[in-house]
Amino acid sequence: MISFLCKNCGQKIKTYEKFAGERTKCPKCKHSLVVPRLKKVRKPTTTKLLSIKRNPNQSSHTLTSKIDTHTTKDPMGLKICEETTDKKQGSFLKPHYTETTLFIMSTMLISLFVVSKTMRKDLNALISWWLDDRDFRSYISLIGLSVFLLLGFYKSIYHAFSIKQKQYVEKATMLFFAVSVSTGTGLYAGYYMIKNTEGWLLLFPLWNVIYSGLLLIKFWLMFRGLKYGRNLDVSYISDRNATLAEVILASASGIIILTICQFVFKLHWAITFSICISYMTSFEKAVRSVFLD
Repeated sequence: MISFLCKNCGQKIKTYEKFAGERTKCPKCKHSLVVPRLKKVRKPTTTKLLSIKRNPNQSSHTLTSKIDTHTTKDPMGLKICEETTDKKQGSFLKPHYTETTLFIMSTMLISLFVVSKTMRKDLNALISWWLDDRDFRSYISLIGLSVFLLLGFYKSIYHAFSIKQKQYVEKATMLFFAVSVSTGTGLYAGYYMIKNTEGWLLLFPLWNVIYSGLLLIKFWLMFRGLKYGRNLDVSYISDRNATLAEVILASASGIIILTICQFVFKLHWAITFSICISYMTSFEKAVRSVFLD
C-alpha cells in the first residue's frame, strides 16, 4: 500500500502500489493529484536479520499499532484515513477542541448575546472597567484582543463547513477564542454561583473557578511565550473536519438546551453557557463515535 497526503486539504490517503504514477482525485476534496511512486531503498551489503517467533494462536492484530482507523473507499482503491489516538483526546488541563465544539461555542455565545439582556449589561460593564481611567495603550490592547477574538470566532464558524486544512495562525486564533470564552465564562459562572450558593453546594462553583483559573494561567503563559519567540502549541485544535450531520445535530441539541436553561429555568447566562458547552462536548463525542464507527 502507498500512503500519502493530499496537497490541497491535507487528508491522509492510502491506495495500492499498482496505481503509482496515475492521476486521480482526492476522495475528500476532489482535488486533482498524482499517486506518488514508492522510493526503492537500496539494501546494505551486510545485514543482520532478526527472526521473530510468534505463537500460532496469537492474533495478527497484536502486531499492528493501536490506532483506530476508519476508511472510506472509492472505485480506484483510494482510502480516506482518519486516525484517532489517545494523545489527541482531551485530559485534565489539556482540552481538545473539535470543529463541532468550536462551532457550538460560537453559536451559543452569539445566541445568548441576542436573548440575554444581562449578558449585554455585563459585557458593557467589563469594557467600561477596562477603559476606566486608562491610557492610550489600554485602547490599543482592547482593540487587539477584540480583533483576535473576532478572528477566532469567525474561523470557528468557517471551518465547521470548510474542508480546507487549518493553518497555524488560524489554529492560534481559534485556540485564543476557545480558551478566552471557556475560562472567562467559567470564572464568572463560578463567581456568580458562589455569591448565591450556601453549604456544601459551594464545592461545585469553587471547583469551576479553580479549574478555569488554572487553565487560564496555563494558556496565558503559552501565549506570553510568543513574545520570546516560542512556538504556540496549537495541537489542542483538532485537524479533523466535522461532517454536516454532526454540526446540524449538535446545533439543534444546543438550541434546545439553551432554551430550557434560559427560558424555563431562567438561569444566569454564564451558567447557561457552561451547561451548554459541558453537555454538548459529551454529546459531540457520542455523535462522532456513531458517525465514525
